Amino acid sequence: MRTLRSAAVITALSLTILTIPYAGKPVEADAALNTEEVTLNVLGSAYSDYLTLPEDALTEFQLKADEGDILRCKIKTGNSVDVTTDGLIKPKSRTIYWNGGLGTSYSTGAEGETVEVRFETGDSVVTVFTSETTYDVTVHVLDYAEVYADKVIDDYLAENYKEDMSFEEKLDVITRMPATYNYSAYYSGYVGMIVSGGGDCWASSSLILRECEKVGINARIRNGNHDPGAGSGHKNVLAWDGDKYYELEAGYGSATLPRPYSVRRRSSLFCIKDSGSGYTVYQYDGDERNGTSLVLPAEFSGRPVVGIDKEVFMNNKYITEVTLPENYTTIGEYAFFSCKALKKITLPASLTTIEPGALTKSELLEEVEISPENTSFKADGSTIYTADGTELVHVGNVDEFTIPDTVKTVRDQAFSCNGKLTSIKIPDNVQTLGEAAFQSSAVENVEIGSGVTSIGSYCFAMTKNMRSIYIPPTVTEIGNYSIGYTKTNSKPEADFVIYGAKGSAAESYALDNGITFMTKEETLYGDANCDKQVNIADAVLIMQVATNPDKYAQGMTELSITAQGELNGDVDGVTGLTNRDALLIQQMKLGIIEKFPVEVKA
Repeated sequence: MRTLRSAAVITALSLTILTIPYAGKPVEADAALNTEEVTLNVLGSAYSDYLTLPEDALTEFQLKADEGDILRCKIKTGNSVDVTTDGLIKPKSRTIYWNGGLGTSYSTGAEGETVEVRFETGDSVVTVFTSETTYDVTVHVLDYAEVYADKVIDDYLAENYKEDMSFEEKLDVITRMPATYNYSAYYSGYVGMIVSGGGDCWASSSLILRECEKVGINARIRNGNHDPGAGSGHKNVLAWDGDKYYELEAGYGSATLPRPYSVRRRSSLFCIKDSGSGYTVYQYDGDERNGTSLVLPAEFSGRPVVGIDKEVFMNNKYITEVTLPENYTTIGEYAFFSCKALKKITLPASLTTIEPGALTKSELLEEVEISPENTSFKADGSTIYTADGTELVHVGNVDEFTIPDTVKTVRDQAFSCNGKLTSIKIPDNVQTLGEAAFQSSAVENVEIGSGVTSIGSYCFAMTKNMRSIYIPPTVTEIGNYSIGYTKTNSKPEADFVIYGAKGSAAESYALDNGITFMTKEETLYGDANCDKQVNIADAVLIMQVATNPDKYAQGMTELSITAQGELNGDVDGVTGLTNRDALLIQQMKLGIIEKFPVEVKA
């Protein structure tokens, strides 16, 4: 057995051997099985160097019938045991063979390979069929390491925790316990910490939470990796008494025992730090449900709060409305990314910076209210512009949008993750399309005006429905992965087509990225099947696409229309392939129409 690394564990292991709960429940006199309920104990190999099962612990159980033979047995509910036909019940286990950090279900025979046995725990019901009748047997499978760890916790609380203590005194007792164990990166749960003698901050938090559960204190795990000086993935615990909140920390990596720990009363659920240019909100620890309306703090320690750091409210499901008070100058990247319930945000006159992605994917956001005294931004519904109207900052989740003629720049991520907008016209007044401006959006049809000179990296990346795009010769700069990478950033789609002018930046980009490039002159309107002819077969293919898209739409089968075919077949002057295109091709063959494309009103 390994040498234990904590005085607390040595004390724990010297406790009286635990009593194992009901090995087999006594049966009534007229019962036909030797038990109706049984408890089996398991000890995985992860803890077998530290603990051994008590001698009286059942690890398997043989069912026997007093009347009639056992014909067969089966698992009725649960997944914690296996049972043989004649009624031998064993805990279900699986073996993992580790080679470095890779675990497999089979042995590779490599030198240094280690073997780990894991058991399923929980309750199962076994149905027993005899020649006389059927019976159900309830089987409890307990992890002895968990039983042991809970006994250690119970003994510690019985000795140190008193009901007449103040709430803070109770929290001090609870937080002190994990600090009596060594810091170790090998275990991240309270069981591993108690059994082995050490654990990391996750283990400390797990132990604190388990203690709180036992004494009825409300608590939850808190993400602490944004705290100043904290390491990646750091966690601690937030506890509350119905009125006041406390942050419980026992994850310090001290080399001496007892390790430091702290119980800090929180003045707010907002976490604030000095970022150098002033106090900023870096995390929100609230856990409210639907309908939450937040007003962010205006000051901290007598000084104004000036901004929101990146990702503060990312993926929040419940906040519906947010108000930023005066003095706030900055909203960081992805601060309100994917806030599923957010409908309104109110911004002050002092705000000067909105970082890319700050409001991206907040799909219900309908109203951005900006102080009329703000000289940096203005809003129209959920759309944000710079105050002079020359830059488009953010567009809400709309299905139609017209870029005003004042806009010269579409900022980074302005349309990113928009799930409704399928078509967009970039007018000639726009000069720059920012990085990831349309990334992961639903846009598939884009008309880029002749004023655009620069397209940022990832601009149209992950636009899964886009199959082609025309890049005007005015564009001289195209960033990495901006076009053609519609499903993955690792490679462009094989059937994607870039149209442009010979010798242009578009042609160079296409060549560098292995994307098909064509000039507009190479488009043969009407040739939907790309056989260099325009005939009834093209009209038939278009109708097949319209009526049976699962077979003929682009990318579905070997019979599908190609990206070039879609472009060729779109002859009616309205974006998209429809039965009207097929009709016009037939009219062309009949001499009713002389040339394509035909300008037809939608």
